[in-house]
Parts: sequence; structure tokens; C-alpha cells
Amino acid sequence: IFRLLLIDYWTTFRLAFTAREIEVALPKELDRKKQINLIQEYVKENFVKVGMCADIALHDKNDGNPHAHILLTMRPLNEDTTWGVK
Repeated sequence: IFRLLLIDYWTTFRLAFTAREIEVALPKELDRKKQINLIQEYVKENFVKVGMCADIALHDKNDGNPHAHILLTMRPLNEDTTWGVK
């Protein structure tokens, strides 16, 4: 998140929003490896396949609420490694 704040600081308002977050509940009946595989496949099929960059963070405090945070880019990454317009 710190990196995103720095990017926002150096971009113009039109390009300021860099990402969105999605929180997804994971089935507690699955073991950790299956949860990871499930969320990776979900992200690949729904986001990466259409050109988005994604970052996944899994949380499980053994309180019956395993979940994942998915951070998605809102702008394309150009071939010259600069950020494109939303």
C-alpha cells in the first residue's frame, strides 16, 4: 500500500487511482494449499486473463474466517513500462 501511495503522489489527478481491493472469503473446509490454489485460479481466470495485474494476500487467524485480499491495477502497464490511462 505504501508503494501505491507514492505512485499516487507523483501522478496527476486524472491518473491518481492506481488500484482497487476485493476481499474474498475462502472455504474453511479446504486446507491452506487448496485455498491458495482456489484463489490463484480465480484471480487468473477473472482478472489476469483480461490484462490486469493482481496481488493476493491471504489471512487466516484460525478464527473461522480465512479470506484473501486481492489488489488490482486500474490502469494498464504500457510496453515501455509506464502506466497508461484508466
